[in-house]
Order: sequence, then C-alpha cells, then structure tokens
Amino acid sequence: MQDFIVQTLETERLILRPLQSSDAPCIYKHFANDAKVTQHLTWQPHANVQETQQTIQKWIDNQTNTFAIELKSTHEVIGTINTAHLDERTKSCEIGYVIGRQYWNQGYMTEAFSRLLDYLFDEVGLNRVRADCDARNKASSAVMKKCGLRLEACKRQDVWTNAGIGDREIYAILKMDRHPHHFYS
Repeated sequence: MQDFIVQTLETERLILRPLQSSDAPCIYKHFANDAKVTQHLTWQPHANVQETQQTIQKWIDNQTNTFAIELKSTHEVIGTINTAHLDERTKSCEIGYVIGRQYWNQGYMTEAFSRLLDYLFDEVGLNRVRADCDARNKASSAVMKKCGLRLEACKRQDVWTNAGIGDREIYAILKMDRHPHHFYS
C-alpha cells in the first residue's frame, strides 16, 4: 500500500484537490452556514466565515486528508470529501463528505466519491472503504449505493446529529466489488 497523499484528482465536471485555508469563503457560502446541509451532520452550522477558517485550519493541521470539491466550470468549492481511519493492516479507510444544497441531486457527490474510490483502490492500494450516515439521510445513502457500497449494518440509536439521536447506517465496498473482473490477492 502506497502512502496516502491528498493530490489533485479530476472528473468530467470536478477537481478534487487539497483543501486550502483560502477556501473558507466558498465553504461558508455554499454549505458551512446552512442548517439544512448540516441537519444530518455532527457539527453545527458556522456562525461566520472566521469559524469556517478555523475549522479548515484544524483539518489542515491535523492532516485529515480532506479534498476540496471544485467545479471545473467556475472554480468554486462546492463541497469537501475526506478519508479517515486509514488502517494499513486491513488496507481500509472511511470516507466522509458534504456538499452545498444548491448542488444536491445533480450527481456531483456521486462523481467525486466514485473518483476517490478509484484513487484509493487503484493508486493507494486499499482493499476496503466504508462510509456511514444517519439513516434519515436518504440522499447520502443513495450516493453510497450508486458508488457500489453495500449496507453492512444499521446500528440503532448510535448517532447524534443536528436532527437528534438516530440510527447509523454503515456501508462498505471491497476492491473486488468495484472491479469484479480482476483478481486481487
């Protein structure tokens, strides 16, 4: 397994690149201040762009492997996608993501998630990727399903989000599920 490095990845409509502190105004504008976007997340909407700036700086300082999701057409950051809990023994990690409300239901997050999966399996050498969501967040579970993840568990009353205590759905995909025509050792 090669070292994980947040690098620039591209899709037809998006650029996934390392998050920068200069992204704070776009992130605040598009989703960090939006109670509807953060409804199923564990953090409160940001009160101002300075709070967003501080959060981004923490992510950068803690090397959270966060990508900015940038529209190629406008170069605006419309969301973020990150990896966490990288385990070299099991060659696995977890993915988390958020995208601005005006970009929902347009396939952007599915496109970003799918590209990140390709990178993690084909270039980093991971074998398993998981993601979870509040079971009430049907749009998030739809993204995971479209990317080939399978529901592995539903942990009852296991997550607190801004919507309150709820069930946590856990999804995962193996490298062989993503590329079933290949044999992987």
